[in-house]
Amino acid sequence: MNITRKLATAALTLGMAASAVIGTTTAASANPNASYIGRGYSEYGTGVWCVQHILNHNGEYYAGISEDSYWGPKTEAALKEFQRHVKSHWPSMEVDGIVGPDTGWWLLYMNNDGYGYHSDGSTGGCWAHVPSTF
Repeated sequence: MNITRKLATAALTLGMAASAVIGTTTAASANPNASYIGRGYSEYGTGVWCVQHILNHNGEYYAGISEDSYWGPKTEAALKEFQRHVKSHWPSMEVDGIVGPDTGWWLLYMNNDGYGYHSDGSTGGCWAHVPSTF
């Protein structure tokens, strides 16, 4: 499945989920254990590795960045490119080079090797380390 189709499917899924939640809660149920990732936030560790790994294995392109668990200019540039691509289909995406709950959701959703979101609704190994609204 190409990234455009995945984004369209994800947008529809997110819209339906949001519709179901409106009226029952006012806050997103973000993962409370994962801090924001990027410059000025968490800049090393498992969360950074997860972002690097997912950017290298997201089903559409290989970012070609080191999976060294350290935030640097290549990781930030790859994330911004990912955010720009998502923004072309989901206009509310901020292209800021920071992994917050919205960017984290897309990263986990787009991952295709089991570290993110699984089609059965379960979460992979990176869910606990990447902020998201899952």
